[in-house]
Amino acid sequence: MLPPFYYGFYCSEMQFWFWVWLSFCYVFCSLALVAILSPNLLGKMGNKWMVAGICIVAGYSCSPGFLHLWFYIDRKYLPVVPVWTWIIAGLFAAFGGVIYALHIPERWYPKRFDIIGNSHNLFHCMGFVASILALKASLRMYHER
Repeated sequence: MLPPFYYGFYCSEMQFWFWVWLSFCYVFCSLALVAILSPNLLGKMGNKWMVAGICIVAGYSCSPGFLHLWFYIDRKYLPVVPVWTWIIAGLFAAFGGVIYALHIPERWYPKRFDIIGNSHNLFHCMGFVASILALKASLRMYHER
């Protein structure tokens, strides 16, 4: 979340919006961290749907800032804003979280995906793809700036 806001709101006139949207994201991510790590809020291991929902909400808390970048940024400062790349990265991360919460495919085929191909592995693969896409978009924004 930091690179798109940093490069998108780089000029001094837009520094206020940089701090607004970055603070917004950090507050949601901090609340998610407290909710997940707090044993009294979610139980011993926690409801996986609740944990997945909290992580998805924290991840998509950057959406208002992205909408601001996409619709209201001055194109003379930043001609290309690769918002779709971050949206696709967010979809990969959310899809990985849903797969992990649903325990797909080990729910359908017990004892066949204990080591390779289980939901935890797929979750990490989706997170890796999401991070590569976000890195690609951040580097493109850096070069455009």
